[in-house]
Amino acid sequence: MEIGVDIEKQKILDLNLAQHIFAPEEYQDLIVLSDRNQLDYFYKLWTLKEAYIKYCGVGLSLPLQSFFFKINGGGIHLYSTNQLDSLYFLSTRVEQQYSIACCSNEQIEANAIEQISLHTIATFFQQ
Repeated sequence: MEIGVDIEKQKILDLNLAQHIFAPEEYQDLIVLSDRNQLDYFYKLWTLKEAYIKYCGVGLSLPLQSFFFKINGGGIHLYSTNQLDSLYFLSTRVEQQYSIACCSNEQIEANAIEQISLHTIATFFQQ
C-alpha cells in the first residue's frame, strides 16, 4: 500500500490566502460557506492537497492549482490530468483542532487512524 498523509492544526487565518493556493473550483466552493464552515473546509482541502502531493512524491513541484477536489457529502473526488492510479481519500478531524487527510491506492477505513502518544513513538525508536 502506498500512502500520503497530512495533518494540520486549525488556526484562524486570512482566507484570502485560499484564492492563491486553491483551484478556482475549490475557491468557489469555499466562499459560499459560513465563516466557521469556511475554516473547516479550508483545512480539509489543504490536507487533501498535501496528502495527494505526498502520495505522488513530487512535493510542491506539482502546482496546487493544477488539480482540485470536489467534496459532496462523504464523497471526495479528485480532478487532475496527472492522476494515474485509482485513489482513495479519507479526511477527518482529530481532537477538534486537527485536520487529517490520507491518500492511498487502496481503500482506507475511517477506523484506520489511531491516535498514539509521543511516549509510544519514542519507545518504538529506542528499541
